[in-house]
Amino acid sequence: MKAAIICWNSLYLYKILSKEQQENKRREIIKTIQNSSLMTWKHINLKGEYDFSDEKIRDKYDLKLDKAISL
Repeated sequence: MKAAIICWNSLYLYKILSKEQQENKRREIIKTIQNSSLMTWKHINLKGEYDFSDEKIRDKYDLKLDKAISL
């Protein structure tokens, strides 16, 4: 479960960073990432029921990893 949360957080932050056009905001995002942890899960419902079947899995956040992540 921890690995899935870290993966989700990484992809979500990658999406935010890749869409930012202003260089100063990109640097601010990178600095925030460097000074925090990808291992946070306050935003995850750990008591929920999760269905990872093919028909239920959707990328509603458009988190496609189409190129290498580099910070």
